[in-house]
Amino acid sequence: MSEKFSSGTTPQQQDSSRQLLVKILTALNNLNAMNSMVYPLTDGVALNVNFAHGLAAIPGYRRLALVCTTNDAGTGMTAGQECDAQAVWDGDENVIAFNSVSDNSKIYLSKTPCLSNAMSMTLNGVMKLPTSMNNFSLRVYYHA
Repeated sequence: MSEKFSSGTTPQQQDSSRQLLVKILTALNNLNAMNSMVYPLTDGVALNVNFAHGLAAIPGYRRLALVCTTNDAGTGMTAGQECDAQAVWDGDENVIAFNSVSDNSKIYLSKTPCLSNAMSMTLNGVMKLPTSMNNFSLRVYYHA
């Protein structure tokens, strides 16, 4: 008969649980390792950058996020908060302000050059106008 621990599990069950936990944590660390660096934004300046993604093929998942780097009174966002970049519009052109594409080796990012007073964001269903795009950076999350 196998020995029971105070939690009611056998040593084999605890070992299996530890192995599963290690696999989960490893998978999460691998996802986190594939976040790109943050690209600062500037009012009125276009963003056109690319970086090597290091994957064997085109990323299967890619998401752009706008990261607040300095508290922004216009949106009410505080440093560290993120919103989906697809919620940000270029009012000059009436198009989504950010775009990304990828190929087998790189991810390409772009931002329209409009000024902050022409940008708008939809946060929790409410349109907000950022005080300055200088208060934000762009981050891309991706994995295979």
